[in-house]
Amino acid sequence: AVATIHPSSTIVATITSPAAIMEEQPPPSVNEKRGEPYNVVCTHITADFDTLASAIGLAKLWTLGIYDEHEEEKDEDDDNVKEADENKDEDDDEDTRGKRIVDGPLPTYVVLPRGAHPDVQRFLSLHKHLFPIRSLKSLPGFSDADLKNNHHHNDHDDRNPQSPYRGLQRVGLVDAQRRDRLGPAEILLPHAKKGVTIVDHHVDAESDIPEAVNYIVEPVGSVSTMIAERLRNAGNARRKNGGFETKVELTEAEATLLALGIHSDTGSLVYDSTTAKDATMLGWAMEMGASQAAIA
Repeated sequence: AVATIHPSSTIVATITSPAAIMEEQPPPSVNEKRGEPYNVVCTHITADFDTLASAIGLAKLWTLGIYDEHEEEKDEDDDNVKEADENKDEDDDEDTRGKRIVDGPLPTYVVLPRGAHPDVQRFLSLHKHLFPIRSLKSLPGFSDADLKNNHHHNDHDDRNPQSPYRGLQRVGLVDAQRRDRLGPAEILLPHAKKGVTIVDHHVDAESDIPEAVNYIVEPVGSVSTMIAERLRNAGNARRKNGGFETKVELTEAEATLLALGIHSDTGSLVYDSTTAKDATMLGWAMEMGASQAAIA
């Protein structure tokens, strides 16, 4: 039995086939053209609740334009590209536009590269439509043909109007640090114009992803704890993005998923790796409306 999250906050026990998560969700009505800017956050293969929850949370932050980046890490080429983009007019050619690097709020999609644990499958069979989850082939500008030819991915010129990677700005990887944990989503790494962000809690792990420009690792029991703290802090700070004040609020589904991520990866807060911060952020997720019945 799986707890169903309804807008009315009523929890209903339902049995549903996990095969339902394989169905594609209707694509959003915006930013579907090749070249339109977007971000992607990837879980690791065989996704568990921690990697899924942290991916959904990071995608929410990025959608609002809240990035864990350092301005000094930008290189001179990035600045030159952005200056050229600011000066472009409607007559600029496609080559210049293809180099465009975009900051601020952007559509951000979550990709589960290959499979999920049974409990996660059951959860998604009921609630996938509440989250910005996409398959690789349903990312803006992608097609089956692009994926079938992925062994040529390093030959793609991102300035080419037909390149499926043309709008890709950032790639995030949560709860993992190595390429083999990305499965088929590894093809995205070389094409992220703003680089790759790794968020993990395995402090002894080593990364083999040279595209990583932001490396965030903390000794806590769950990556969901790290993301929940950033969501809480962003909401408290009411950061300003593009002149608009942004207050981060969680839906019941988002709060429940974060609670599930912390709950599962800390063994209900009893594993040796559990910290006080894990307990604090689990409590915060509950305050934000997480369903106690869903995580019991």
